[in-house]
Amino acid sequence: MRVTDSIITRNLMDAINQKRENMGQIQQQMSTGKRILKPSNDPQGYMKSRRLNETIGQNKQYIDTITSTRAWMENSLQVLSTFEDQIMAVREIGIQSADVANQNVRNELANRLDGIIEDTVALANGKYMDKYIFSGSLTRGNDPFTYDGTSVSYQGNTDKITRRIAENQNMEINVSGQTLTNTGLFQNMIDLRDALRADDDTAIHDALGAVEGAEKQLSNIISAQGSLIRQLDLTQQRLETANANLLSNLSETEDADLMDAIVRYNREELAYKAALQTTSESLRLNLLDYL
Repeated sequence: MRVTDSIITRNLMDAINQKRENMGQIQQQMSTGKRILKPSNDPQGYMKSRRLNETIGQNKQYIDTITSTRAWMENSLQVLSTFEDQIMAVREIGIQSADVANQNVRNELANRLDGIIEDTVALANGKYMDKYIFSGSLTRGNDPFTYDGTSVSYQGNTDKITRRIAENQNMEINVSGQTLTNTGLFQNMIDLRDALRADDDTAIHDALGAVEGAEKQLSNIISAQGSLIRQLDLTQQRLETANANLLSNLSETEDADLMDAIVRYNREELAYKAALQTTSESLRLNLLDYL
């Protein structure tokens, strides 16, 4: 097969274009710091990079969920701790009333208790981000608790609010109003108030014991909530550590070695200049054939 001058020239031009393309790719790698810019650069590395980025992104979503979940639970814990303060104040009133036989003093203490009951119900109807905290899954609508002066009623439900905080790991994040009601938080306060107004020593003693029992149950709920928040923190730490390791792996997979890129660029540049010179000489020789 006869190799014509045009074939030689075309091959030289193809070589020039290839070198120029190689230089452009290396320049892009140096400017972006990335070795893999498209699948053809390294098919296996590209797929590995995609998987790593997907996992990192998923973990970031879980961390965002944990952040919002922690805010909700910490708010709930703060209110629960206030309930504990309220019931401790009620217990102190009960102890004080047991040592006082004066009906007027007991009526005054009963009035103080009534104010605490109203405050506690108002706290139980509290919201976070415009959602009721202790209403189960009925986080919008009417107040979950109502107080008519003789009893406290709960209109929420017992449903749990669940959040996915990691792969295959869900967490129930809410305390329902029924759980609060079951502790006797409200009813025991009301019973003690009524016993004080009735000036009934036996009823005062019984109600005081019930208040102390409610305080212990409330303390257990607070402890459980604190443990869940601690679990959130540990899960977040694990996800952040995992992402740090994944980012390191990702960097090893797709980041360019700057010194190596510079060496390769210089090599391609020399080859490019040589190709240009060779092509120039070839074209000049071909031109002389026509003179």
